[in-house]
Amino acid sequence: TNWAKAAYPAKKYMLVVWNHGSGWDKNGRQRITKGISYDDETGNHITTPQLGLALKEIGKIDVYGADACLMQMPEVIYEIKDNVSYVVSSEETEPGDGYTYNDMLGPLVAKPTMDAEEMGKLAVDAYSNHYAALGEGYTQSLVKVAAMEQFLPLMNDFADAMVAAGEKLLVKKAISGSQNYAVSDNHDIAHFAELMAASTQNPAVKAKAEAVGSYIVNSLVAHNRADASNYGDSHG
Repeated sequence: TNWAKAAYPAKKYMLVVWNHGSGWDKNGRQRITKGISYDDETGNHITTPQLGLALKEIGKIDVYGADACLMQMPEVIYEIKDNVSYVVSSEETEPGDGYTYNDMLGPLVAKPTMDAEEMGKLAVDAYSNHYAALGEGYTQSLVKVAAMEQFLPLMNDFADAMVAAGEKLLVKKAISGSQNYAVSDNHDIAHFAELMAASTQNPAVKAKAEAVGSYIVNSLVAHNRADASNYGDSHG
């Protein structure tokens, strides 16, 4: 990427990392743990912390795209947030075709002046439109990284309220009922918060859950696409 910046300087940069991805996997399964870009021949891959170090070396990137499975999660964004403005990734596994670069690059060539957010939305739509036309399941979203500053305080307040309320059975039910993905530990946080807000008897939990859900939908996620039949409760 440093070579590309030197050889082809530009006003704005988008970096796409390709191949298998697993984000952060709580189960700690062999080979596909905390990372992206797996080499099937050597077994090497970029760990999630290494991805953060790489972006630090590269310098500021306007849009980071993960053409890989299961990478749109806060654990990944926290590693790279200081050196990227927008993140395009999928909550779920990606279909085999991955990104449709012709659909994404054509409009960019036609309008090279587009800003980072517009480019990120274009990437989400090019991917989503391709798989919608094929009738394949998909998720893809654009995260505004500047909004991540609010994530931890809001989630901590939500967690503290749930602990104080002691509604363990409701929490477990909301977790199991929320939208999940190929790695079963991966759940859509906004959907979980929505289920908690609807089921809790505690006003503080309800308020904190609604705050988390509103923040994700209205501030953090700038654009979200998911096919309604399989992933209708995916919020990005």
